[in-house]
Amino acid sequence: MDRDIQIFINTKLKGVTNILKTASLIVTILTLGVTIGYSSNDLPTTESAYSYLIKNNEVAFSVQSIEDENQFINTTFSTKNKTIFLETEKEISFIQVLNDKGELEYQLPIAASKLHIDMNDFTSGVYALNILLEGNDEYISTELEKNF
Repeated sequence: MDRDIQIFINTKLKGVTNILKTASLIVTILTLGVTIGYSSNDLPTTESAYSYLIKNNEVAFSVQSIEDENQFINTTFSTKNKTIFLETEKEISFIQVLNDKGELEYQLPIAASKLHIDMNDFTSGVYALNILLEGNDEYISTELEKNF
């Protein structure tokens, strides 16, 4: 009889062991599936979003980072003159204007901390404006969109 009890216990232990192995395998498969699912989706990032300094139905002017946003003291758009006014902390050394294909349209020395951009000089579309401030070695990357 002791032998029958021992066989019964061993059989039950093998069954429990098989159940635990199966459960462990299922958890591993589910974890792997979730990991693959997350890695294949585009998760939101905060660094790619532009911060708008001017946005209305005629124009939009934005920067890529808070650090760049803090370089501007004043940004306005005159609907009467169709002019964007920019004032920066430091003097603007150069400005580059690139079209939507990334081709350089203008590169102008500025040597002032205040800049007026006449939007009548632009056709409708999206432009990249790279602004180099005095004492900096990297451009402030901005985006300018004209909708009229």
